[in-house]
Amino acid sequence: MNVSKRNTLLFAAAIVAFAVFAALMIFGFVFTADSGESLLPAGLQKTIDVQKKGDVFYISDDSKALSAYENGELIWETPLTDRTSDVVAVSGHIVVSYVSERNIDVFSAQSGEKLKSFEVPYQVLSIDADATDLYIAAKKGGLKGSVIYHYADYLGEAQDTALSLSNVISDIKIHPQEKILYGLSTDYNIYTFAKSGGELNGELYASVRYEPLALGFSGEYLAVADTVGTVSVFSGKELVRTIDAGMTLCAFAAEPALDYVAAANISGSGFVMNVQTGGVRKISVPTEVQNITLSEDGLLIFSEYRDFKTQCYEYGSLDALLFFGWAKYVAVVLTILSLGGAVFGWFSIGEKRRAGLHKQLHRFKVGFIKSWKSYAFVLPTFMLLGLFMYVPTVWGLILSFFDYVPGVYTRPVGFENFVAVLQDPFFTGGIGNMLIFLVTDLFKALVPAVLIAEFILALNSKKAQYWVRVLIYIPGILPGVAVLLIWTKGIYGEMGLFNSLIGLFDGKGVDWLGNDNTALLSLILIGLPWVGQYILFYGALMSVPDSYKESAKLDGCTWLKSILYIDFPMIRPQLKYVFIITFINSIQDFGRVYMTTGQISATNIPALQMYMTLNSGSGYGRAAAMGMLLFILVFGATLINLKAQKTESNF
Repeated sequence: MNVSKRNTLLFAAAIVAFAVFAALMIFGFVFTADSGESLLPAGLQKTIDVQKKGDVFYISDDSKALSAYENGELIWETPLTDRTSDVVAVSGHIVVSYVSERNIDVFSAQSGEKLKSFEVPYQVLSIDADATDLYIAAKKGGLKGSVIYHYADYLGEAQDTALSLSNVISDIKIHPQEKILYGLSTDYNIYTFAKSGGELNGELYASVRYEPLALGFSGEYLAVADTVGTVSVFSGKELVRTIDAGMTLCAFAAEPALDYVAAANISGSGFVMNVQTGGVRKISVPTEVQNITLSEDGLLIFSEYRDFKTQCYEYGSLDALLFFGWAKYVAVVLTILSLGGAVFGWFSIGEKRRAGLHKQLHRFKVGFIKSWKSYAFVLPTFMLLGLFMYVPTVWGLILSFFDYVPGVYTRPVGFENFVAVLQDPFFTGGIGNMLIFLVTDLFKALVPAVLIAEFILALNSKKAQYWVRVLIYIPGILPGVAVLLIWTKGIYGEMGLFNSLIGLFDGKGVDWLGNDNTALLSLILIGLPWVGQYILFYGALMSVPDSYKESAKLDGCTWLKSILYIDFPMIRPQLKYVFIITFINSIQDFGRVYMTTGQISATNIPALQMYMTLNSGSGYGRAAAMGMLLFILVFGATLINLKAQKTESNF
């Protein structure tokens, strides 16, 4: 096979590989980004809890309503007296308890009609029900313990029995076969409750090592989760195994028809644990999950109350989900490599392109061999720049298209972050303040510094020039934080210079930094008289040849015209340098606002909003989008400045 055919085949293989890996990458990101919303009825808002019985979803929401959906269609909706704390779906009816109300309501599963209502005198902690029995665990006031209420035939005559306890039963579940109630106590014990002689009696069943969270039945096992992150699995009264999630837990659920349980922690990690083998699968879920539902057909539903996010998984698709969770990143690397191979192949299959490529490679080789010492000295600098500057910039660009929580989940959201940023009133509202700071910062960095340098240079005595430079430079030794403290406390403070002067005339002090009318101007005045980079301009002015000024003086040029037509053109490179640095620093500088006025609307700027969003804990993607918009602004202004400088140099 000749070289031309070989290169053509390699180019074709690279193209095919690129297409395959790119498709795998796209499919992986799309597949893992699916939050399972397609498994739920469309249009749900502010969901608190989701229960599934057969093909019907029973959903409670923050608008104090209970709804039933079948095949995506709303069957019925009924109002509730409060937000729900527990929803139990039983064949034929739904049992609901509330966050604040001390009553338990029973609704028809077919029509949503309220069938029964039970009121207890204490705060309801947990409920459970089957076709005939209803149990309620309620907490007595103070440290007095709890009460277990049992209603037999609760849809009929509802014979009730109560058992008062000195300890607090936080979670209860009815055994699906034995019909015995199991209760989890805050004293780290598990109790069973059964009716004997017309009375409800309790018996110690087992104990756990750590603070208990919830219990449930999985197949023939009793599973008990604790807040530390351990799930204890009991068969009878024997502890058969413990499963460690490796993280603290905030929610737990089990289903008697399944051999696995589900749990979640506050940071957005979910766990699916097989009670028979002890295997653990880690999945991504919303942060601060409050309710978990396991349906008999293997649907896992995680509901979060704070932001009303709901995540759904089908148990049968977890293996594929976990595989694509890491395979998509491998596909990204392979896509980039195959694209590089395709580009190289493109240059190798044509005579002219191949000759041009060889020529460029030969030129680079000769230049590298000739100047390898220079490259060796420069290489560490570029490596550090790449590691600490370019990589974070590229990573920030990537993050701007994701909903990202470090160590928890990474979910692609497309341009949603950018849309949210442009709709954020704090970000867009701060643009005007940013422009005001930008204009004033440029003025303060250029005009006073140049004038001070000119005034120093105008002094006839070299000794006087020296001491003036020293006296002006000394304040610049102070750290920036110390300068801010001097201005905020010593000048703008309640007993500061300005208010003391006002007090001399029996005036009322002003909150200079807290008042919307004065805060912006107060920040602008910080640093007065803004000597800034005067030493740079002084050095540049010293390099202007005296012959230019002497010739101008002979021609009748005044001192002011000499500055405008001789000094300014000669120090133009320094002026542009200070302009660019000040432009960048002004847009990025949120420290002066954060340390003085905080996030008030009168002084808020986009950079501060980016910082606050980043430190919210779950706004990395949105903060990255803000950073990208600011980067585009700064980069565009820099390019325009450099282009103007290049254009001027051509004349």
